[in-house]
Amino acid sequence: MNPERREFELRDYAIILLRRKWWVILAFLSVTTSAGFYVLSQEPIYEASARIQINTDWKSVGQGASATWIEGQDMDTQLEILRSPGLIGKAVEEVSRKIKPVRLLGTAIAQVGKTNIVAISVKSTNPEVAAATANALADAYIERSLEMNKRSTTQSLQYIGEQISVAQHELDEAETGLRVYKEKTGMIDADSATSGGAGKVGALQEQIAGLDVGLRATEAELSQIDRQRREAKPTVVSERAQSANPVVQELKSKLLALEMQRLQLLDQYNEGSRRITEIDSQISTLKQRLVKEVERVVTGEVTAANPLVEQLDKQKSTLEAERIASQARRAAIASRLPLAKAQLATLPARQVEFNRLTRRVKVAEATYTNLLTKQQDLMITQGSEVANAAIASYATAPRVSIGPHIKQTVMSAAVLGLVLGLVLAMIIDYLDDSIKDPKEAEDQLGLPVLGVISLVAGGTPLLADNPSSRSPLAEAFRTLRANLRFSSTDKPIRTVLVTSPGPGEGKSTTAAGLAIAAANAGQKVILVDTDLRRPSVHKLFNIAPEYGLTDVLTGNKSVDEALVYLETTGVSVMTTGPLPPNPIELLESEAMTRVIAALEERADLVIFDSPPLLVVADSQILSTQIDGTLLVLAMNSSRREMCRHAKEILTRINARILGVVGNKVRRTGGRYYYYYYYYHYYGESGKKKASSSRDKDVV
Repeated sequence: MNPERREFELRDYAIILLRRKWWVILAFLSVTTSAGFYVLSQEPIYEASARIQINTDWKSVGQGASATWIEGQDMDTQLEILRSPGLIGKAVEEVSRKIKPVRLLGTAIAQVGKTNIVAISVKSTNPEVAAATANALADAYIERSLEMNKRSTTQSLQYIGEQISVAQHELDEAETGLRVYKEKTGMIDADSATSGGAGKVGALQEQIAGLDVGLRATEAELSQIDRQRREAKPTVVSERAQSANPVVQELKSKLLALEMQRLQLLDQYNEGSRRITEIDSQISTLKQRLVKEVERVVTGEVTAANPLVEQLDKQKSTLEAERIASQARRAAIASRLPLAKAQLATLPARQVEFNRLTRRVKVAEATYTNLLTKQQDLMITQGSEVANAAIASYATAPRVSIGPHIKQTVMSAAVLGLVLGLVLAMIIDYLDDSIKDPKEAEDQLGLPVLGVISLVAGGTPLLADNPSSRSPLAEAFRTLRANLRFSSTDKPIRTVLVTSPGPGEGKSTTAAGLAIAAANAGQKVILVDTDLRRPSVHKLFNIAPEYGLTDVLTGNKSVDEALVYLETTGVSVMTTGPLPPNPIELLESEAMTRVIAALEERADLVIFDSPPLLVVADSQILSTQIDGTLLVLAMNSSRREMCRHAKEILTRINARILGVVGNKVRRTGGRYYYYYYYYHYYGESGKKKASSSRDKDVV
């Protein structure tokens, strides 16, 4: 593609924007001004930030061989808890007691890098409110964490207190029964064989009793957690089904086997020996695997976990694993108890009964002692319970606002307004179906543009009645005359019909200007007004329409009598004369044909000003009798569809269309001059034409 031609195509966009510049300016000013007023009317925005440190260390749960290590806190879970509406609402409620009103513009909770520190940022129009809310939210989170840690301990203490009363009653009954038996039989002690067998049975029963106490405490904590889970989310929590899980079942079987093996080894080795230590290590490893597997089962009990449910699930997983391990140990011990009892049953009845009562007292004492020890441990834990988070730094009231950003907002609005204006200009131009410039007329109709008439002050093209005028308007009519002269090479054009698709497009002034330009060039020119409905030629030349074309057609006047020669312009004018009731019948009569022939004999060029094509059929009748037709289009007024329809009408009746005249072209748009000079000197090929006599006529 020719680069100069490409430059012209790219310039089209600039011309569109220039043509629609007021829309661009309006959009730009509207958006920028609105943004400016909006941002200036906004109150200053302040941001305060508090920081808390969340404990994510691992901690030990349980004692001895049953100890299990679990993760302290999950950071993502804690972030969701901090973002929960309930916690934020509690903080706002606390602040509103001291400061009113509380107006928040936003709350941001984010982890600081990869640390375990969380930043709590609050925005408000009041710096005091921003700082107080951030601090209140941090305090509310720590208070909640402490409350969650103490809740399970309180429930366990309540349960242990109830069990201590029961154990004390059972101990009293066991001691009373032993005392009564001693007084009745006079026995003080049993022999060594009996004592050994009874001691073994008693030890096993003591361990079972201790495990039962622990299992009941674990069951109480699990029930409390299940209740909290149901309260935290209205979802039905399924019953514990870890035993139905094949992996959990397998781990439980392995744990039972290790506990059985440990009891067998205790017959040969003491606590703390290498073999016992190895078994304890295997049991501990197996418990850690059990915790992870149980956690998978527990988290699958709800359809979607909120932050509180996730935290409760972790606690439940640990307790479930502890419960399963205790059940496995109790089952192992219970399997050894029948054998020990059977061995004890072979001893004398009095000794067996004595040892049974003694053993009952020892078991009751052990149970009571274990409960008291657990109660003391829980009380110590409750007294030393701390939250899983601490304040890293409190927020202070900011002195400098963070917004609104006046300069940045206005600049962004200016860019947005400019882009919006450009898009709006393109859309409006696209939706506008008028012919906007001569180049578009040529593209839409496929007809050559023979002339471009500019729009002068007042909005109406003026006649160049001064033969020596060198104004752009006079030059435009000279160019039209020259292009019309060379538009036909095979046969000279003697008669021209000037029409337009619709009214008000400047066909009459174009016909008059063309006539004057041709007369100034030395041609004999006759201008005939054939618009027998709304004539206007006589007004342009200030002639009284006493007689004219209709008089000639009716035989009242001759052609020469109807012509008025104007010395100032050199043009002979024939007005319409009296307007007839039947214009079409006159125009298609043989008399009109004879008039056209007579006029052609008397002049070098005869120009007929006719009515609009799409209004009446007068122009269609005349166009078939004339050498060629000029179609005048008013830029920014003539509609594309009307122009195409006008061309189709002329083509259908085999009228010869010489070309298009672009009328009322705005000279301020820049495209008028470019179009004129480019096509006159370069043409479609983009190569400069050689100088010729035609150029002398145009310039």
